[in-house]
Amino acid sequence: MIHVVRKILTDTSAVTALVPAARISLVNAKQAMVRPYIVIDLEETRFDRNNMGVHGEIYNVLVYISHTSISGAWAIHSAVKTALSEYTGTVTVDSVAYTVDQISIMDVMTDAHELHDFYVVAMNFNLFMA
Repeated sequence: MIHVVRKILTDTSAVTALVPAARISLVNAKQAMVRPYIVIDLEETRFDRNNMGVHGEIYNVLVYISHTSISGAWAIHSAVKTALSEYTGTVTVDSVAYTVDQISIMDVMTDAHELHDFYVVAMNFNLFMA
């Protein structure tokens, strides 16, 4: 489901104004990727179960933002948070429609690599699928 998150982010002009769509990657950034960039990775998959059986899937998705300035990383964080938090709707990727019940933010982590002069903001989201 990380491709669904990428589609939402690349379709959001507030995000692509800060990070070009070509720098929003799945799983790993290319070694020569120039900052700022975003990487989206799947951390875990769970199933929403009730007494009637399996109701839907829950995907724990990590959105990893890397930038050369902490203020730039936080600006991207704000745009990503606005685009994804409480998102509901249908997302079409490669002619396949996916129904998103809800995307909710779970955690935000930061890291600084001052020796190499870059900063990271990692955001953890739960993606509930119908």
